[in-house]
Amino acid sequence: MRLQRREPEAPGFFIVPARLLEPPEEEAAGADGELGDGEDALEAARREMDQDMEDDMDDVGRPGGAPDVLCQRCFSLKHAGRVKVASLESALPAFDLGKKVGRKIFLQKDRKAVVLCVVDVWDFDGSLPRQALKSLFPPGVGDEPPAEPKFTLMVAVNKFDLLPSEATTTRVQQWVRLRLKQAGLPSPDKVFMVSATKGLGVREMVQDIRKALGFRGDLWVVGAQNAGKSSLITAMKKLAGTADKGAPTIAPVPGTTLGLLQVPGMPIGPKHRAFDTPGVPHPHQLTSFLGLEEVKKVLPSKQLRGRTYRVAAGSTLLLGAGLARLDVLASPGATLYLTVFVSHHVNLHMGKTEGAEERLPRLIEQGLLCPPDSPERAAALPALQPSEVELEGSDWRRSTVDVALAGLGWVGVGCAGVARFRVWAPPGVAVTTHAALIPDYAEVFERPGLSTLLPKAQTRAHLAERKEKAERTEKRRERGGGGGWEGGRGPREETGEREGLRNGGPRRSER
Repeated sequence: MRLQRREPEAPGFFIVPARLLEPPEEEAAGADGELGDGEDALEAARREMDQDMEDDMDDVGRPGGAPDVLCQRCFSLKHAGRVKVASLESALPAFDLGKKVGRKIFLQKDRKAVVLCVVDVWDFDGSLPRQALKSLFPPGVGDEPPAEPKFTLMVAVNKFDLLPSEATTTRVQQWVRLRLKQAGLPSPDKVFMVSATKGLGVREMVQDIRKALGFRGDLWVVGAQNAGKSSLITAMKKLAGTADKGAPTIAPVPGTTLGLLQVPGMPIGPKHRAFDTPGVPHPHQLTSFLGLEEVKKVLPSKQLRGRTYRVAAGSTLLLGAGLARLDVLASPGATLYLTVFVSHHVNLHMGKTEGAEERLPRLIEQGLLCPPDSPERAAALPALQPSEVELEGSDWRRSTVDVALAGLGWVGVGCAGVARFRVWAPPGVAVTTHAALIPDYAEVFERPGLSTLLPKAQTRAHLAERKEKAERTEKRRERGGGGGWEGGRGPREETGEREGLRNGGPRRSER
């Protein structure tokens, strides 16, 4: 995207500082050149530069020490975290990764190439640019995967710090390689677990990249919009102490980077170059329907904590104020287990499928379900579209299959046999199933009604209290005292504890 002065609201608009409009007298006196009708010297210089530049010359870095020049759009993104005119974002030019990057890699004869694909572990399916990556590879034969490329493929799994401690590096690496294989992509040379915000794993990743680049080479950073590409580049630059020099613009807005951009100051060696590429657009992510403040709440900022329910067929899970909905149509047993992994800002409600249509607007009006945070914004979302999902679980003691909603999170399913669901999501939002990323259930099961994410210390205390009550109830039974209610719980109701998986049953269909 080039700088322009004609349309103030369009991307690339740039106001030339007044001090640059008046050249020094000695330069003005010696200036020579032919100007067009009504054209000043600045416009003539700009015209000549435009004629000499190719469409993809955004990848030419600035001279060392040159100040950053931000257009109005980038300035607004950097300092306000938003674009001034959202309606004009659709006019931004498309970026063909295969043509712009694949062709350059193919034409390089004396430089090695490393393609670093950044994915968001919280939204892996929604952030994996399958088709864009495939466009970089020579085509395979028939159903065979793409042929051997002329570059080294590495995958950076960003936001690893958001996963629970049960998600070990080895477990997630194996899971990522399986998902890439299922997506029809070749196995990457390296899979890194990183956190761009905390710097986790970045130094080790840079060391492996330098080895792969050899004496002279190019690093190409690719990924979907908002996967954390620009944040990861900034984290890499911090290792060299150059984070403020030529840093990419970072904002929770899709499409922040618009063209191929050479990034100076990367700690990969003096004869190596690094390029940032525009985020691959993924309209099938739920975040494409949300405003900036809503996106901030849907994207997790704290470590994910699963919320586990034990439910029967005829139950419905509501996610946020009309973001998504999951109906349990059939279960292989009397009950199955659902473990929800979404941002802690997303409220959940579990109840009967019967009456769910009437229950949702009432909960939104009362402010009990969010985001969005207002009934008006919730009403502005598109109507949810249903799709049926059938899966087969292999173990009721842990989640073995995930139902993922692109841009929102996933629901782990624990059952032994075939289960059927009806998943409601905005039109076009991808709903996929895959092997469970985190099989473990939560320590404390959720009850029907609105969920609460208590701090960990309170959760442990809550668990101990419920255990103590359950033990007292069991002692009464042994003494023949019958099964009276204690603390509002009947004798045959489940206590909600994970231990032995005998507990955690729903007390009531809803509150």
